[in-house]
Amino acid sequence: MNLKTAARRLGVHYQTAYRWVRSGQLVAVKVGAGYEISDAALERFEAQRVALERVPEPSATPTNVQSAPETRKHALEVLDQMVDAVTVNARPIIERGGHFGADVLGDAVIVALRDDDGEIAVAHIAHRDPVSEVALAAVAYEVPFALEIARLVVRTGAPMFVPQVPQRDVRRSLRPELHEFLLGGGCYSLITVPIGTDERIDGALMAVRDGPGRPYEREDIDFVSALGARISLAHARAAHSVTAKDARQRLVDTVRSFLSEYERMETVSRSALDELLESVAGDDPESRVAVLDLDLRHLGCTKAYANQLGQDRTRVVTAALGTLVADALPLSRSFDEVLVGELDFRTVDIQPVAAASPVTLHAAMIRGADATPWCIVVVATPVPQLPPDVVPSRYIRSVPFPAPTSTA
Repeated sequence: MNLKTAARRLGVHYQTAYRWVRSGQLVAVKVGAGYEISDAALERFEAQRVALERVPEPSATPTNVQSAPETRKHALEVLDQMVDAVTVNARPIIERGGHFGADVLGDAVIVALRDDDGEIAVAHIAHRDPVSEVALAAVAYEVPFALEIARLVVRTGAPMFVPQVPQRDVRRSLRPELHEFLLGGGCYSLITVPIGTDERIDGALMAVRDGPGRPYEREDIDFVSALGARISLAHARAAHSVTAKDARQRLVDTVRSFLSEYERMETVSRSALDELLESVAGDDPESRVAVLDLDLRHLGCTKAYANQLGQDRTRVVTAALGTLVADALPLSRSFDEVLVGELDFRTVDIQPVAAASPVTLHAAMIRGADATPWCIVVVATPVPQLPPDVVPSRYIRSVPFPAPTSTA
């Protein structure tokens, strides 16, 4: 249909429809001096308009959680809910976890992470007392021994527990102009746990007792370890998601370019799709990618993708995705927005029937030049999980406070 017909069907002025075309909101194909709009493009545009006007459904995750939970169990439950919602940014879990540690356990928490240059640096600080947090902020970024301990824990991957920290060593570790901040508190007891996975340690979480006479106990180590484990999990999920979304975009670009040579999806052979996916995977044996039709049936996939679902590749390429997951109904609902045109990208968590661990599917719709939907491409990634036993305290050895570096 031409632009005037499309405008009438949309119930808007011709110039309004023209602006939508020029801005890219309404997909159109230029024919001579005018534009032609397909039924698929019109349906997609209307679906997106409806989606914008629809009131969002209430979240399944409670939004009225306390910012300062009274118990350790509650703090970990809140963090678990937050971790489940992580996409590409783990910062909220880092900050909330730090404040939960300070509020529930006391007194202060310092989070040190690798910066863009790979160096360990202070990323976040928290204190149960807001005024003391200001003083801690003035000192935390300037305390050599804090980063020394963090680097030691990162190197060894082992937690450190210092029940009693000698104050003379703390004082010697600070420049004289910072000694005044010790009047309001110091570092009297210390628990430090690594942040990261077995593959890579990216930082450390430090719990600091800033007053005498209240050293941390061994049971406190379990809570600090649990906080660190959840920050580690959030960090890993964000890293996986960023990598997967980059891979998905490369896959979208490659498949779209490949399909531009065909008039319709039905003319593409399975062998051609297999060759395409092999070229996408290249030398990466862990490339977990697949192509689905609009009924969510597999048209092709890599071996690594099938393995992630716990299946043989020949089984997957003849099966509908819904038959390979534990609950097909939520999966279908999650893809509805993509199939009706509201969204072109969707991230969905699934539980394969033949695999123990859940999987995240990063999906994208591939459309023709006139917005006609052709197929869906998918990148699969494993969902990082908390270890069954998070650093039990019986395996953590109390150590003396490390000798400070001279700060002459």
